[in-house]
Amino acid sequence: MTNLKISRITTLAAALTTAALLTIGLARPLAAADSNVSISISPSTQRLTLDPGQTQTAEITVINSGDTPYQVRVYAAPYQVAPDYSRNIFDDPATAHSQIYRWISFANQSDSLDEAASFTLAPNARRTIEFTITIPASVPAGGQYAGIMAEVIPPADASGVVAVRRVASLLYANINGNTIERGTVIERTWQGRYQSRNVNTSLIIENSGNTDFDAESRLLITNFFGKTVGEITEPAKLIFPGTSRRFELNWQSKGPFGIYKLTQQSRFLGQTVEESKWVFVAPTALFIFTVLILALAIFAAAIAGLARKRRRKVRKQEP
Repeated sequence: MTNLKISRITTLAAALTTAALLTIGLARPLAAADSNVSISISPSTQRLTLDPGQTQTAEITVINSGDTPYQVRVYAAPYQVAPDYSRNIFDDPATAHSQIYRWISFANQSDSLDEAASFTLAPNARRTIEFTITIPASVPAGGQYAGIMAEVIPPADASGVVAVRRVASLLYANINGNTIERGTVIERTWQGRYQSRNVNTSLIIENSGNTDFDAESRLLITNFFGKTVGEITEPAKLIFPGTSRRFELNWQSKGPFGIYKLTQQSRFLGQTVEESKWVFVAPTALFIFTVLILALAIFAAAIAGLARKRRRKVRKQEP
């Protein structure tokens, strides 16, 4: 067991555990009305660095904080996210980066290693389950992702539509080797003119490498005179390999009219990428009025210029 690096993220444990709770494949919070069944799992995430051919053990703890005993089944599932990152997915076929679930086995009461572990969890009790990851020697380098699932087994006498309650501990693993970290801003969305004070922009960062990375973005707003009048920061987000993720950077101007310089700035993989654009904030009526005033001013200047030229020409022709 070498080169083990486990980082447990606990600050968002409650939120991530709730987000991982699934009922018939859809995320939903667990309610007290669910027959007093309460299940949670710890840690909410684990991050491992592993070598090809290595065998590594880790553990999770399943907690029954309710007043009803139940049967629990613990197993590994391929973990990926929806294309828009709106939800976690554990039931779709495995991708090239979620094969690790196949390499995970669990210790049962007989100390044998199986694809799943089952046990009874009493009220207000917890159970720690050890699992083993056996990495094939020929596995390619890069990110591998799985969910360690704890699922309440419905009673044998259950009938009709049965809600399956389960929670997930998310496993982020990186296999050492030829790791490729590569990210690109592939799209920016912003307008040249905004008809209201809501200045909405976005950008998309693509991960074309073979392991995940964090990215954060912000929007800097300066007025026509170069003074900073706003800053919007989008917290760091994880981007899985082979996916792209959108960052929404929206700002509300204080007045209905203005000329601003917007700068989208993104930080990922030790680099900062930015791009700027001048935009005009004005309602349609005000915009048309302003354009007409400018057009009239230009027309008036042109007429005045022609008049001056004629006067100079007349003076030259006078004896």
